[in-house]
Amino acid sequence: MRIEDVRRLAEKLTGQKISYDKAWWWLRKRLKIPYRKPYPKNKKTPPNAEDIMRRRLEEGIDRAVDLAIEKGYPRIRIAFGDETAIQDKPNFCRTLWGTIAPMPLTGRRKFYVFGAYVVDGESVAVISGTCRAGDFVSLLRAVRSANPDAVIILVIDNARIHISREAKRVADELDIVLVYLPPYSPHLNPIEFVWRDCKRDLSVYVFEDRARLFLDVFRRRARGGSYVGFVEAYVVRVGAFSRVLPVGYGSVGEYMSRMSGVSV
Repeated sequence: MRIEDVRRLAEKLTGQKISYDKAWWWLRKRLKIPYRKPYPKNKKTPPNAEDIMRRRLEEGIDRAVDLAIEKGYPRIRIAFGDETAIQDKPNFCRTLWGTIAPMPLTGRRKFYVFGAYVVDGESVAVISGTCRAGDFVSLLRAVRSANPDAVIILVIDNARIHISREAKRVADELDIVLVYLPPYSPHLNPIEFVWRDCKRDLSVYVFEDRARLFLDVFRRRARGGSYVGFVEAYVVRVGAFSRVLPVGYGSVGEYMSRMSGVSV
């Protein structure tokens, strides 16, 4: 949304004349809202991607509630997982003619970061020199170690390393419910925006310092719930479930009787 769009909306809601400069001051100076580029959507993204995501999240929450009741977990947490590459050279460069050209792939140094942005929990990241199923399994174990008291609903994309048999087996062992994004829908994964901000923060450092500082920058950016966006309602719903989970009951019937007076 542009500043001009906000100005018009404010005029419509208040019935008062608002100048562009005043709208800019409120957004940039008072509310401290930074400029952000719009996230480009892939043409292959399903037109009903958000509806698909909501349905899958609801199914994942149902599975997580059953698992929490069965094994006595006191709470449920939603997490968003992904991996990203940090390299010393950009993928594209601007030419003298004003066009964009790909950079050569030779001589490029990079490392991979596997991360899980855990809302209202302990977010974790694992640095690796490879991007394989074993690295994703290491992330699953790190998430469980950092959040031992909750069933984890982990939202991820459909990359091969995420849908491998080993990853699904370990997730089941660790009581992590995997929820897959609709195809070509990275904009529905909040951790993509965490990566973006981390990379911007580290862009002023040389490659060696990026590897040294990345984990600290990630933890600082992931702290809080400022990235959850449209899934915030599901985070609230999970919190409501966690407040009434019958620890040690081991009975779905007793849990549902307690839930009868709770609105989620």
